[in-house]
Amino acid sequence: MFIFQLFLFYLSVGAIVSVAFAFFGAPRLLPGAKLSVGARLLLMPGAFLLWPLLAIRWVSLNGRLGVSVSTAKGPHR
Repeated sequence: MFIFQLFLFYLSVGAIVSVAFAFFGAPRLLPGAKLSVGARLLLMPGAFLLWPLLAIRWVSLNGRLGVSVSTAKGPHR
């Protein structure tokens, strides 16, 4: 029962983070990209499943948690 509740918690937080990321976080992580609503909707399934990684990246962008984000300015970024 605990595993099922943990799984539901993961999915619930993933749903909230994916919507927030698609409409607020993606423009901050990809400052040069102009994202249409369709592109944001396409980001949501990946953000839904990978929300812990996105949350760490998004929060570290604000300078919290002590996690550094690469600031390289090259074609790979």
